[in-house]
Amino acid sequence: MARLQKIPGAENWTLISIQGLHRFYQRRSDTVIASWMTRQDRELAMADNAAYVAAVVDAEWSASQGRNGVVYAGFSQGVAMAFRAAVHSPQPVLGVVAAGGDDAARDRSGTRFHACLTCWSVVARRMPGIQRTNSKPTRPGCARRGGAGEGGGRRRPRVERRGRSGRSRIPERATAMIAVRRAVAADADALSRLRWDFRSGRAPAVEDQAAFLERCMNWMRRELADGGVWQCWIATDGERIVGQIWIQLLTKVPNPVGERDRHAYISNLYVIPEARGGVGRQLLAAALAWASQQRVDRVVLWPTPRSTGLYERHGFVRSGDVMELTL
Repeated sequence: MARLQKIPGAENWTLISIQGLHRFYQRRSDTVIASWMTRQDRELAMADNAAYVAAVVDAEWSASQGRNGVVYAGFSQGVAMAFRAAVHSPQPVLGVVAAGGDDAARDRSGTRFHACLTCWSVVARRMPGIQRTNSKPTRPGCARRGGAGEGGGRRRPRVERRGRSGRSRIPERATAMIAVRRAVAADADALSRLRWDFRSGRAPAVEDQAAFLERCMNWMRRELADGGVWQCWIATDGERIVGQIWIQLLTKVPNPVGERDRHAYISNLYVIPEARGGVGRQLLAAALAWASQQRVDRVVLWPTPRSTGLYERHGFVRSGDVMELTL
């Protein structure tokens, strides 16, 4: 944050410094620092990180007025994260500031930005195939990387997860091509169809499909309009909505002991079968990041047998039929 504040004109901007999710103790001290990821489960970590950053920016964007767009800035390991967040940003992106890092996330996406300031310094001399920008903004995009495995010669990441049945491959598209954003009223039609698929797939429907879709769509449209008590995040693959998660704030009776004054209830986490393999993690991370910003004390939900493991990996504990997470 201190470095952002030194940028000329920074007083006219809303500055946000987002800490990485992977925290650890600094060597020979008790200072807690953070990184964006380690060598393990990189694709899954990227999905969590992207969803977390998107939720933080979305919350600030929703609370602000008159914003023209977002500029992402990253240093070293944060450069790839800045490009990745910019690629999937639902808000207009004015540019990216990249200092001493790898812009492979941008190159692999094929996305071009309005402006980019890339500062390679000594790193450029160690990374063959990089065109230098001499720290000057380029339009309409940034310097591109070359070499095997970048640009046209993309390497397929090998992503695995362990379970009782051993190792299983996670579909590459499930994390590499998915964007997570806040739902709007115009999404209600598609979301109601996902709701039908979710619930009718678990138990026989007793309501006519057309009648249910109309009723559910109208309810969702009202909730997603300004003033609704529910919030929803969706996962999209291009223009197609492939997953959703809903969360409702529950206000507690005021207390004088320093506890947070809200609970949250999560429901309707569903991803279509062909998009599964990390997308549910992105949706849950986005919802939990928003709940933390809303100063929620505890998140509760009723899991399905299939989703229990996902919630346990995010720290939820079971209490009877309910699972809960203290933030």
